Amino acid sequence: MAPSCILIADTATFVVHPYFPLDVHCYFPYTAALLRQFLPGHTLFMDLCSYRIERKRATVYAKVKHPVLIFCYLLQGRIAGLDKQGQPEALLSGKQYAGFNLRDGRYRLGLEKGRHLVLNFALDKKLMLLILKNYPTLARLIREQPFLDDKRQALPLCKIDFGITRIISRLQKMPKLKTFAEPFLFDLVLELLMHYETQLQSGNFLYYQTTQEKIYDVKEFIQSNYTDPACQVSQLAREFNSTRKTLAREYKKEFGISMKEHITKLRMKLALQLLEQNCLIKEVTRATGYQNPFSFSRMFKKYYGYPPEKRKGNKGFLCLAY
Repeated sequence: MAPSCILIADTATFVVHPYFPLDVHCYFPYTAALLRQFLPGHTLFMDLCSYRIERKRATVYAKVKHPVLIFCYLLQGRIAGLDKQGQPEALLSGKQYAGFNLRDGRYRLGLEKGRHLVLNFALDKKLMLLILKNYPTLARLIREQPFLDDKRQALPLCKIDFGITRIISRLQKMPKLKTFAEPFLFDLVLELLMHYETQLQSGNFLYYQTTQEKIYDVKEFIQSNYTDPACQVSQLAREFNSTRKTLAREYKKEFGISMKEHITKLRMKLALQLLEQNCLIKEVTRATGYQNPFSFSRMFKKYYGYPPEKRKGNKGFLCLAY
């Protein structure tokens, strides 16, 4: 007989305004559904929630009273687990999901400004032991994966593909009742777990990078894409699933130059070469990733100390670049 289940089927929207005095705490339904103490007679909890953060960022504070295995399917937005210093780790961006094996203790999640849509389901230890024998790869990872800070274990990260989307769409089409018990919800969870098991067996999963590994990838990305107008610090943070502040700090710490300075340096070097070849200012503007000739000329003069017109075709001109 399938365990009884509770589903909060009606998608709830929670708004954190800029003037809201506190960040999100345990009394919010999102955290309560995600990390609540399991009620007697129930072994599985699911929720589908939407959050709209209207300040720069908000933090979810939660306390786990009993060990749980939680799966988080991020359909839109970005959610990050926060370490003791409040820095993001095990970050999920849109269309990603992962499992988290949590021991009792306190946890924090970070939500950035914008809209976030997430499906969560959580299994208590009793149900976890019952079903994991059918998923040997997942069971082995839970046994072997080290715990961070002796209390949390981040399982491999995967993309939400068409198969996952199809399963979740069945959930979204269900009648919007507040709570109800239905055996087929348990079957839906088993489908999601089987899909995860298949992806783990095939090696079709992502890795959580360390910050140092990530910033070397950022540097390589900049060197390959600096002529793209979209190569901006904010876009790089989104591309590499990090916050702008964290990525900028670690990049400058490692390389001694900020990401913006690195992009500008590469663009100005290319601009100099093109101007010496008698290229038109508007051609150099497009080739170096600037939106218009005015922006390019202003940056060129700021960087070299003279306007680009004086450099055009003059290879013997004194270069003040550093």
